[in-house]
Amino acid sequence: MKIKTGSAEFYLKANQPLCLHSAKNVKIACTEGILWITTGGNDKDIFLSPGQSFQVPNNGLTLIESINEGKCRLTNPRLIAQGIQWAKAWHIKLGQWFEFA
Repeated sequence: MKIKTGSAEFYLKANQPLCLHSAKNVKIACTEGILWITTGGNDKDIFLSPGQSFQVPNNGLTLIESINEGKCRLTNPRLIAQGIQWAKAWHIKLGQWFEFA
């Protein structure tokens, strides 16, 4: 499954990891529970508590798993920036269409 969004929150159950591919610079924030993160090319696993976050360092496979149950918020700064650019372009275009003399 491919999900393209600037930001999304996921509910995680124990032993059901969320797999991310090509997720460089995506921010993973723990909003509930304890998260266990493993990234390709990294010898150390990362553990997050609520309020903590981690930025994915590369495009290798990233696994996010919850100890028991938990929630995480993923934020993709690249897609958010693209959305802002799109909105600005439409704002300018609408201004041109509805410009009154």
